[in-house]
Amino acid sequence: SASASTHARAPSSFRSAHRRYLSSHVDRLAQRARERSFLIPIQEKKREHRSIACFALAARLLVPTSFFFFFFFFFFFFFQQQPRPPTSEEMHHILLIRHAECVMNLHLATTIGGRANDSPLTRRGRAQATALGQRLARLPEELRPRALFASTAVRARETAEAISRALREEHGAAELPVQLREGLLEIEMGEWAGKDRKATYTPEVLSAIRDRPLDFAAPGGESQREVEERVARCIESEVLPAAAAEAARRGGRSSSRNGETKP
Repeated sequence: SASASTHARAPSSFRSAHRRYLSSHVDRLAQRARERSFLIPIQEKKREHRSIACFALAARLLVPTSFFFFFFFFFFFFFQQQPRPPTSEEMHHILLIRHAECVMNLHLATTIGGRANDSPLTRRGRAQATALGQRLARLPEELRPRALFASTAVRARETAEAISRALREEHGAAELPVQLREGLLEIEMGEWAGKDRKATYTPEVLSAIRDRPLDFAAPGGESQREVEERVARCIESEVLPAAAAEAARRGGRSSSRNGETKP
């Protein structure tokens, strides 16, 4: 009975922990967006806050408490200046593409693949990557890829190269070089890579994963949180600057205040 009760509560605690973590991560991303989109000079914002404070003091002397709070919050939000959203010319559209089918995918039902960096695409996978490239080639020009990035895994590189060839064949332009980044690699499964899935994921291991879904890591491997932070760091520090430079070189615009790139 105790075992059944604990097992029944696990999905709920997993969802709750996941929601809390996603919420905190969204808050961090929103803060970064506000910092990058900050268009109101500091002195101007100070004057704005002083005027609201003076209005609040005057209103407090003239109206009852309930009306005071209503009018204060109404005027506070009314006078708040919102940052101007970036225009399409100032933005980079990032497409996150999963690699096409590779040899290791055919064995994942029984084997823990891990990174399997040497696993190439299957014949079906090559057809999938080509079809995706043809679909991307039919996008409007402003949405077509101007730069391609992939992890150093063979399956990811081959997928990106197939997309690049399809874009070249469709438009006759120069083939986009595939820029490889180790920061985009699959999660590191450590000692579990290549092991039998059923024998590894015992009830005890599954219970430990449910208790710490974001921070659990295989021996010598990475947790989901570490993967997220690594990939986000790579995109911000390597992919976005390189994408901005490539867009500028090909005639695209990448501008913002004080010369900062807006992703």
